[in-house]
Amino acid sequence: MLLKKFKAFYNKDGFDYSVGYVDPFGYHHTFIYMMRAFQVSGEPFKTWTYVSKIFTLICGIGVLTDACLSFYHAVDIFDMGLITEAGTYVLMLLYKMMNLIITKVNLSEYIKLMQAMKDDFQYINTKNEKYKKAFFKTQHDTFKACVVTCTFMFVLATSLVLFAIGSLLFYLATHTPGDGTHKPLVFPFWAPGVDYTTSPAFECAFTFANIGVMA
Repeated sequence: MLLKKFKAFYNKDGFDYSVGYVDPFGYHHTFIYMMRAFQVSGEPFKTWTYVSKIFTLICGIGVLTDACLSFYHAVDIFDMGLITEAGTYVLMLLYKMMNLIITKVNLSEYIKLMQAMKDDFQYINTKNEKYKKAFFKTQHDTFKACVVTCTFMFVLATSLVLFAIGSLLFYLATHTPGDGTHKPLVFPFWAPGVDYTTSPAFECAFTFANIGVMA
């Protein structure tokens, strides 16, 4: 049932562009929702968007700080595997922070993009069936790409969290005292004077890592 609903949503079953003007914000509601979540909108920001953005920013800064510390440690001990892993996370998180900054710095340009969407939808409403069909075919493909992207990101984040939990459960089920193994962390954590294999450092790192992934 859920899959059928998703397919209907994905394929926009029941949508009819011949009924008149189509609101672009209603048509591309997934895209618009994500834009509003990051306060990329000409409308007054809703309260929940402040919570969302602050939460994302705090998690991003925290995880980036840890990744930088881990990268520094990896270079210091010249561990190529750790250098590659931690360095990759540093680049990814820098890209995330850059995106957050760009949405603020270039807010006016994003607003122009959204206004251009309105103009395009208003213009196509004056055209005949032939042009509307081609226009909404492209718009539907764009809508699908947005849904696929959001779904992929959600599944990826959820999978990482489930993998982390599964790895910990497997460790707890197979670990025996004195076997030399440590509780697993999905991401490399390192900080001066902190042993992340012991409590409560492990629990804090494990929880923060999973929250950071979902953010």
